Amino acid sequence: MIELRPKITKHLNGLEGFYGNEYSKLVLDKFKNQVEMDFQIIEKG
Repeated sequence: MIELRPKITKHLNGLEGFYGNEYSKLVLDKFKNQVEMDFQIIEKG
């Protein structure tokens, strides 16, 4: 499970670079924060 986190982060960073506008960055930042929270819960579990 822990190995999946860098892959997801890399994927989202690619999307952020692809869209590259303020609105998309805000949405992707919220989504990245949610993904990181979910994985922190999985790691503790």
